[in-house]
Amino acid sequence: MGYTLPSKEIFGADIQRLRFYITGTNLFTQTDYLGYNPEVSASPNSSLTPGEDYGAYPLPKSFTMGLNLSF
Repeated sequence: MGYTLPSKEIFGADIQRLRFYITGTNLFTQTDYLGYNPEVSASPNSSLTPGEDYGAYPLPKSFTMGLNLSF
């Protein structure tokens, strides 16, 4: 999600454009699965086994925030 300020609201005479933004990944998981990771983890000696957490860690949530300036 981002927002660019209209040029009339930018107070600095040298700034032509000012934009704020934020992004996120893995913010929520919608499932009834009670384990750490609802994606398939593989057992060392078998094919993919759904619903089994073999040493799996939870999926990390990440956020990125930023500011873009054009002079």
